[in-house]
Amino acid sequence: MFHGGGDNWFVSSPEKSATILVVEDNEDNRVIYGTMLRAHGFVVHEADSAEPAIASMRASPPDLVLMDLGLPSMDGVEATRVIKSDPAIANIPVLALTAHALLSERQRAIQAGVDGYLVKPIGVTALIREVERALGQAASGQETSRPATSRSEASQPAVSRSTKLDGAG
Repeated sequence: MFHGGGDNWFVSSPEKSATILVVEDNEDNRVIYGTMLRAHGFVVHEADSAEPAIASMRASPPDLVLMDLGLPSMDGVEATRVIKSDPAIANIPVLALTAHALLSERQRAIQAGVDGYLVKPIGVTALIREVERALGQAASGQETSRPATSRSEASQPAVSRSTKLDGAG
């Protein structure tokens, strides 16, 4: 369980550290996300493209995936479709990471099955909050009808889960 606020998050003796697979083609971003997650008690595995990420998930399923949408070869949206169509790994939460805040990109990711949508750059507080939310829902067996959306607190405040993502009302 995570406690605190602002950038003062800390881990209170978890029974098991959750394993997060970071799928990001930009090495600097992988290092940044990995560092943020490890600092908060998570075990982090990394992949630089979709194909090895999916193979890794099938061999040793993580608790959650942070998926860059702008991957080479197979993009993160298509990778999420593959993940969500495979019964062996379909229940693993996938949080989309993207530099694109366009509504059409968000809708495309939601249709593919993402469990959350994070717009880069993402700050540590928003990242940990979304990871914790997705892991909590997965642990309790809850499914959401629409994913949470968050933006970096450096650019815009996080959007609550109750905010409509389709732009309607």
